[in-house]
Amino acid sequence: MAKIRVVPKTDDASVRPGALVPMSDIPNYMIADPSPDIRGWTVTLRDGRTVGKVDDLVVDTDDLTVKYMEVRLNREFRLQDEDEWLLLPISVAHPDEARDKIIVERLPAGGFSAMPRVRTADETRRALTVADARAGTELFEIGAPETNLVIDEIASERPFDS
Repeated sequence: MAKIRVVPKTDDASVRPGALVPMSDIPNYMIADPSPDIRGWTVTLRDGRTVGKVDDLVVDTDDLTVKYMEVRLNREFRLQDEDEWLLLPISVAHPDEARDKIIVERLPAGGFSAMPRVRTADETRRALTVADARAGTELFEIGAPETNLVIDEIASERPFDS
């Protein structure tokens, strides 16, 4: 996916540099044209199964770009009965603007069950750290770029972890 930049809505808008901040926490900023605001869009796998919805976007305040999607998972992809959210790198997102849908074409090593959850149920959202973000991203990067060992469970028809 192309970079999604955020821009201030007003001249006096400001953010603390060096942080990962959910868009919902910086109301004086908006997605820059021509990028779509993908919050609320359905996240699906290539085989059509719905993973969940984009609940929020996480912005790197150093360069004011969206780095991650915070996805509220559907029951099939949760590890427990409570609601769960995980961070997906924006680089794995392929937007289908005609259908307001994000397609994730490859899964990380170990599938979604191996990815850490950033929050569950009705927990209060805590400040995100670089460690939170990297924990899931590294699963997508195992073996990359030289050997590209990211497991594409859909193409290989291996079952998903549950």
